Order: sequence, then C-alpha cells, then structure tokens
Amino acid sequence: MEIALVEAYLVSRTADQHVQARLDEVEALMRRATALDPADACCFRARLADQRAHALNRLGTDEGYRRALALYEALPADDVHPFASYRRDAGLAYGYLRAGRLDEALAAARRACEHAGDGGYVRLRVMGLLMQAKILTRADTSEVLGRAQAIAARLEDQELLLRVARARDLPPRRLPSE
Repeated sequence: MEIALVEAYLVSRTADQHVQARLDEVEALMRRATALDPADACCFRARLADQRAHALNRLGTDEGYRRALALYEALPADDVHPFASYRRDAGLAYGYLRAGRLDEALAAARRACEHAGDGGYVRLRVMGLLMQAKILTRADTSEVLGRAQAIAARLEDQELLLRVARARDLPPRRLPSE
C-alpha cells in the first residue's frame, strides 16, 4: 500500500490520467489488508482520501472542490492517529475555505495544527499555520506567519521558508462569490 501510494503521488506530478487507476489499486489493497493495525488503517485511508482530493482540487472547478471536501467529510471523526486527524482537518480547512465557510475553515486549520503538534509533525504544523494565514484577513496573519517562519527557520527548511515568504506577499483573500 505504501509503495502504491507513493507511486500514485509520483504519477500525479506527471500524468493525471493514470492517478485514479493507481489510487483504485491502493483502495483494493486496503480492502484485502485484514491484519492492519487500526491506526495504520486510519492513516492509509486519510492518505488515500487526500490524494483523491488533490486530484479533484486540481480540476479547479466548483464540482471538483465539492467532491474533494466530501472525501474529507467522509473520513472518521475519531482521532485515532494524529497524522490521520491532521490530514482530515487540513483537507476540511481547504475545502471549507474554497466553499467560503471561513469560520469552519479556520477552526479546522487550528485543529490540524493541534494534531500536527500532538504527533510531533513539526513540518505539518507549519503547513497548518500557512493554511490559517490563507483563511485569515491580511491584518490577522502576522502572528501565524511569524510562528511559521520561526519554526521553518529552526528546521532550516528552505522550502517552508519560501512558502512563508510567498504567504507574506499574497494578495488579500477573495471569497468564492467575488
């Protein structure tokens, strides 16, 4: 399952038409996996939903965004594993943001950060802070972007530092209806 998920991720970067077939293979493997630890199974389900949602979000259509959000909403609400909970709530945050449901988006992004911290996923915590910055008004992003930058600097993670720099230069958010 791990190899198939990684292969699907790699395919998604080059040939979108083959991604769904690879993800269908992962889903079939998951159905046959009877000895999976519940936490591992939850993480695999979250990763599968995340990769399917990524493909739908890349369509850039309202229908794609709605279908992607539905995948995250269908994940178990129980917090079985911090990684799975992070994936679910980060996906919900993006979906709610795309739908213009800003209060729900911000709450989900904050939960995602908590899950990342609970699991020791410092890099994901920065990603959750960056999601919060996308949701907040320009005037309210200073604190979360400062925290994201400080963490990225401590990690010496150039990619995250670049993402923070780009977030600081983003134009004010626009609601879907604008």
